[in-house]
Amino acid sequence: MKYFTRELHQFNREMSPIPRLVWKEAMQTYRAHYLAIEAHLPLGVREFAKFSLHDARLTAYHLSDDGTLTLEIDAHGGYIKAGLYRLTFTGVRSTSGLDKAVGQHWIYDEIDIYQEAAFELCVLFDDGEISIAANDMTLEQVGDATTRVLPRRGAYLNLVVIRSEDIDKSVAFYNLIGRRFTKHRHCDGPEHYASDNHSAVFEIYPKTEKSGSTRATRLGFGVDDVDLVVDRLAAEGYTVVSPPADSEWGRRAVVRDPDGHKVELTGAS
Repeated sequence: MKYFTRELHQFNREMSPIPRLVWKEAMQTYRAHYLAIEAHLPLGVREFAKFSLHDARLTAYHLSDDGTLTLEIDAHGGYIKAGLYRLTFTGVRSTSGLDKAVGQHWIYDEIDIYQEAAFELCVLFDDGEISIAANDMTLEQVGDATTRVLPRRGAYLNLVVIRSEDIDKSVAFYNLIGRRFTKHRHCDGPEHYASDNHSAVFEIYPKTEKSGSTRATRLGFGVDDVDLVVDRLAAEGYTVVSPPADSEWGRRAVVRDPDGHKVELTGAS
């Protein structure tokens, strides 16, 4: 990455005007660079540049012997229209970083001219980056926003957002339940955490005077072993509101997160 480096990405996470100005300058510099080379890029690349895969997730890739590379993209949590997408590269000359990137979120990308191919695409992920040099590429949607919900039942829940006094302490609590998070920041918005389990995205944002509290919101998670999770939380000093007990919904318990949200845990009896 020449413009959107990892160092710049980390710098941009700082909540002050200076990193934002530096990031904005990098975006303007890259935009000027892209416009200067746009006419020399294949049509498929120019079409791809109109979209943003920011926060989408790379789920798989396949490189054929004929030099065709496909990337499978889950964009249910990204900036592009929710759904499943496939990026197909033809005339691939080189690749790097693909194995490590699988399962990670797409942060930013850059396009440049490449000496031995028509273009090079570089992408910054949560941890690591990839580069692909090829002669052309296409982006196609292969599944709509309902692809992950079978059978389809009309409207369904795909996003839950809570507010926290300390998002890192909150994430530590939900990690013990079994959720895994990645840290995000969209343009000038606040730094926050997101957890995507392919059915709904669970986000934790910092509480502000303007946003108010979400403490009255009651959350529920299914877990493999309710007793084990409750023991784990109790050992760390978290409040157990209702200890594990059998119910008509299976094994059930209620705990309280660091911000006071009641969290219901259910599992098999």
